[in-house]
Amino acid sequence: MNKQINEENNNTAPSSNNTAASREKKIKELGEILKLTSVVSNIGFTMIACIIVGFFAGLGIENFILKKYFGIKPNSIFVIIFTIFGVIAGFVNVYKFIQKKILNFKIEEKDE
Repeated sequence: MNKQINEENNNTAPSSNNTAASREKKIKELGEILKLTSVVSNIGFTMIACIIVGFFAGLGIENFILKKYFGIKPNSIFVIIFTIFGVIAGFVNVYKFIQKKILNFKIEEKDE
């Protein structure tokens, strides 16, 4: 009788180890997915923020500085120019961010 119980315990032990190993693997995969998701969302927020700042900087220059102090009628040229600057700044920031992430990935890869 005790021999049968020991055999049953031995049979269930490897499957519980397999379950724990697969659970750890799934948790590790989920962590990698969350890291990638954070990278992509950071890229999106960076681009949007730079474009919005550029747009409102151009709008501010036209409406408050040119119109108020110089009496020049706004014609949206500064909004367009600064929005383009915002897009360029967004791409530069995204490029720097990606380069930093690639460098960190290579360093982590060397450590393993």
